[in-house]
Amino acid sequence: MRHRGSGRLAQALATFMIGPMTLQYDERLVRSVVLSYWWRLIGPGYVVMLLFLIGIFLALVSQGSRSWPMGLLAGFLIFAIIIPIAGLFSQYRRSVSRLRNMKSPQANLTLSDERFSLESSTSSSSVLWSAITEIQRYPRFWLLFVSKGQFVTIPLACVPEAEQAFLLEHVRAAGGKVG
Repeated sequence: MRHRGSGRLAQALATFMIGPMTLQYDERLVRSVVLSYWWRLIGPGYVVMLLFLIGIFLALVSQGSRSWPMGLLAGFLIFAIIIPIAGLFSQYRRSVSRLRNMKSPQANLTLSDERFSLESSTSSSSVLWSAITEIQRYPRFWLLFVSKGQFVTIPLACVPEAEQAFLLEHVRAAGGKVG
């Protein structure tokens, strides 16, 4: 015999939730996140290529080359150095500005079988696990990517290991890459 209300109990059990967990953000964390993301974008290959081209440029200069291709190479090298550095500073300023605009530098993270939700004093979002394309793991934080250039930062000091495992399991099960 089925007793009244068992459907609600089954529904409640089907939508298992963890949290909310309070995540703490600070400028040191923001700096680490921005540097990690920047390095992920440019990578060691870019640095090797840049050093190689600088070496070629210096070798040609030492041989007395003063042709227009040298000027072109010099201009390219200047841009190849300035643009990534300007991008780094721009991203850092934007991120610190967002942090300072928060009433308190924290957010509440809630995990469920279907999604994760993040709510702060300035915004809130609820994202299905299938929308997470990748998790990039670092010692102090994880970056949860929802697109190539859009991610959510999860500071690990605020998330117990069991909840970290829950998050990884659900992203993997939904087809997300874990790096």
